[in-house]
Amino acid sequence: MPDPLSQTSEIAEKLKEGNYGLLLDLVAKEDLTPSDCRAVLAECAGTPGGLRANCAKSFELLIDRSACELHSADENGDSLAHLAARHGNLMLLALLPAEIKFQTNNKGLTPFMEAAQSGKTRCAKHLMHLFRQTHLASNWQAVLCKNNSEGRTALDMAEECGWHELAKIIEAELKLLENGLTPQQERIRIQLEQLALAGNLAELKLLATSANCDLPDGAGKTALMRVSECKSAGLEVLKLLAGLGDPTAPDANGWSSLHSAAAAGWEGAMWALANSGAAVNCGDHRNWTALMQAASRDHVDSVRALLRLGANWEMRDNNGSTALYYADRNCCKQTSELLGQLLASADSATLPTMRSFNNRPTLPVRAPGNSGIKQQEGSRLDLNSKLDALNAAAAMQAKETPVAAGEVAMETEAAKPTESSTVPKVECKSVMKSIKFGEEIGRGAFGTVCRATLPNSPTEYCAKFINLPFHDTDGKDVRNHKVADNIKAELNLCGLKHENIAKFVEICYNADSLQITVVMERVYGKTLNNFLNGEPVQIEVNRKLTTQICSALQYMHSMGVVHRDINGNNILIDGNKLVKLIDFGLSRRLCESDTHCLESSTMPKGTLHFLAPERFGGDDQEGGSSGRICPKTDVWALGCIVYYMANGRVPYDNIKSFVHLGSKISTFGAPSLASSPETCDINMIDFYGCCTDKNYKTRKSSAELLKHPFIVCNSDHLAVKSQNSNDDDNEKGSGPDGGDCKRRPNAGHGDGTNDPRGADSNNGGGPGGPSGSSEGSILNNPGAVASQRTAEDDDRYPVTSPRRGVCLIINVEKYDRRSLLEDREGSRLDVDRLSTLFSKMAFDVQLAENPTSQEMPEQVHAASVEFGRSNLGCFVCVIMAHGSSGEVYGSDGESVGLESIMRPLYPVHCTSLLNKPKIFIIQACRGLKADESRFSPNRAEDSRFSPYKKDFLVCHSSTKGETAHRDRYNGSLFVQTFCDVICDRFRHDHLTDIMANVNCRLMKAQSSARHGFDDIVVSEYCSTLTKKCYLDIVTDVRVNY
Repeated sequence: MPDPLSQTSEIAEKLKEGNYGLLLDLVAKEDLTPSDCRAVLAECAGTPGGLRANCAKSFELLIDRSACELHSADENGDSLAHLAARHGNLMLLALLPAEIKFQTNNKGLTPFMEAAQSGKTRCAKHLMHLFRQTHLASNWQAVLCKNNSEGRTALDMAEECGWHELAKIIEAELKLLENGLTPQQERIRIQLEQLALAGNLAELKLLATSANCDLPDGAGKTALMRVSECKSAGLEVLKLLAGLGDPTAPDANGWSSLHSAAAAGWEGAMWALANSGAAVNCGDHRNWTALMQAASRDHVDSVRALLRLGANWEMRDNNGSTALYYADRNCCKQTSELLGQLLASADSATLPTMRSFNNRPTLPVRAPGNSGIKQQEGSRLDLNSKLDALNAAAAMQAKETPVAAGEVAMETEAAKPTESSTVPKVECKSVMKSIKFGEEIGRGAFGTVCRATLPNSPTEYCAKFINLPFHDTDGKDVRNHKVADNIKAELNLCGLKHENIAKFVEICYNADSLQITVVMERVYGKTLNNFLNGEPVQIEVNRKLTTQICSALQYMHSMGVVHRDINGNNILIDGNKLVKLIDFGLSRRLCESDTHCLESSTMPKGTLHFLAPERFGGDDQEGGSSGRICPKTDVWALGCIVYYMANGRVPYDNIKSFVHLGSKISTFGAPSLASSPETCDINMIDFYGCCTDKNYKTRKSSAELLKHPFIVCNSDHLAVKSQNSNDDDNEKGSGPDGGDCKRRPNAGHGDGTNDPRGADSNNGGGPGGPSGSSEGSILNNPGAVASQRTAEDDDRYPVTSPRRGVCLIINVEKYDRRSLLEDREGSRLDVDRLSTLFSKMAFDVQLAENPTSQEMPEQVHAASVEFGRSNLGCFVCVIMAHGSSGEVYGSDGESVGLESIMRPLYPVHCTSLLNKPKIFIIQACRGLKADESRFSPNRAEDSRFSPYKKDFLVCHSSTKGETAHRDRYNGSLFVQTFCDVICDRFRHDHLTDIMANVNCRLMKAQSSARHGFDDIVVSEYCSTLTKKCYLDIVTDVRVNY
């Protein structure tokens, strides 16, 4: 018999040559087991030197087919990441899932330690640069500073092995992750970027080194990323930086140099980056690949280049959309035709991998029936035989009678298992033999869903095909156990008969094709995700849907069944708001003797944002990270559904990492529920709290929840209760601007809060001043008079009368759909607040709605011209838009630098503003991360947008690299607080003191009463003012609010 190792090597050698067709044939014929795939990957990973750029698609398919074997290790405890890092195979290392890159082997070595010990600088850089991404930034010390079994770190190993240059790089990156760039590093970074963008190759060669060419700016972008989007820099410059640096390095959002090149339509750059080790199928934080970027912009030549490099056109982003979808949506005709031809020519029985929502590919679709290659029981078909069997199998298939389009004939009899098999004998009913299967209508957690029909029956059915993995003889018992588990999981449906649960019809198991077929009632309606469409629902609708879901869960739990995957995709709602629970592919019947069971996999199954705390594991959990499975895990998910319907978004929607979310829930529990009177009341808040008790032992059961007042009380009682609650809150001062934390908890992170300012924002109290101030707030004191300070004070800017100045408000609420930026709901409230405030302070208010990136500087210029005509004293510009470090986005989705917006106000362009204060208030995100009491590389100062002309004050709603809170119902927390402090302190403090007061109130608002903020966000300002700037008015003008 041929040596299996030599056969594995033979296949690996062919794949390293880019022979994707061979691999696809083997997969189509089901001739590669997960163990085989893992062995081929290990052979490729252990090959010294780099791999061909067009191997990417082959590796993606092997990674998918490896299934559970992908995370396995060899006899030394080495994972695929260990082998790739040790031998310097950067592209394969980049393609592997993140969790594999952090494993340890028998010696306590991580892949990062392996790269440091063997001197593989680029692999070490890749593993370090992963932690520049927002969702991994908090974990860098636990991985990069980890000790092996001998107490040594990766830095120690690099030094001891003589890799001194690599050791310096590691040490510098660790300092950067902790403290950000030093001033010297920042100067080098700026100079590198300027030389690279100018195409100055000669000077760049003198300055650029492996140690400095990956320095990130405030958004995490390196010089290589900047050059990748600028064709004028030249290909030689790009090749130099790609050779010295890390072509896989991501910015804070996971965006790589290959994404930038694809967006710019630069084919030469894409080839150069791929040949340097960049993985063409890696996605950013949205799982957007370079192919999706090129397809959405109709760069058809770039699309062709990426496809030749191994880009997988079937991959999906977090929204479940492919490159073809974005090409169609953006009317990219040429790209749509190209990708459409690929789709039309693809054989559904041999489709390559398709990346799904959870960033892992799903298995290729296999039609029911035999594969055409028989494998005898008790023997392993060796790899050489598999290769030889391809031609024979093709001949066999050519002789088979073709099946009519859209239909697949079902096997008439189920294969009989051997006596030693643990698979339950599942006989097909006669009705199964006459079922015809039509077109695919969807994909579930484990398989494909198709339309099903019965002769002479008006009832519509759907069939779910579950494909099981192949195993060799040694793994037969494991395979049989998995088959039994899968069948038991689907048989859970047999005994469930409830109006809110989809009806189960039949199950059949085909042992030859290792496929389970489940036939059930077809339910029409929208999924909860589509029903909500990002919007909250009224209290009555929430209660009606929650009652049905809770009733279904109570029935299931009484039958000993746990669903384990309650989420927005597994809840269908018809036109009458009748709920049906579907997709029990993850359900499990509890053993009668047990009160709970433990998951057997290393990662819990289910949907991330609906997982209960016990699913993440902990010190008190058996089974480590897998956690407990009991009916109350479904109850937690029910609470998440209540939150989802009340807010229009899932809990902690900004967190995409399993580890980060587990840590967040373990520390803080579930986020506080929204408090809009239309979508939430006291009973709902209490019901939600009962569902999301962190301790599963004290968490209410579904039967107990059916007796909760939120479920049992009628609409009239609820309306009266809600009205009484509102009246009580108003008496306490917790109305629209109040601070009763039980009535106005926060709605979540990243997209805001529901005004948690507290009562001091109405009575002049809080950090800004004593609540008993005689002047109070100008909003509540119409008779307030101005301070007696005059314009002749030498240390302050002059005040003009009767008009103070011009206030330009630039508000971008609606974005071009092609930009992929979400609309900024709730910003209209901020516009109204600011307009009222500055109008009452005698400013001429001008409003610019939804300008493009090109129009923003033009709007500022036009306002400055009006300012000059009137000879006023102060210019204020408020910008509210999406943004990143140093730039904001216009309605067209294009960015514009803040310096470009401010330039029309420089003295050379606008002499009327000479020696007068120019104030910019910017409500925009400057990154993705909120403050976690540590410095990050995103904090690096970027001189390109710091105001270097005098008499400017630029105030940002968040610090560098941070998000900014905004709520679709109450607007921006920063704008609310800014307006409140201005009202309270405009006579007492000049602007810089006022901004410090704003931060005091922001800290208090976010820290008190657990308003649901994930992290603390404060404002940041940069001032070149030469005098004190007061916003009070002269004595002969009265302010009436």
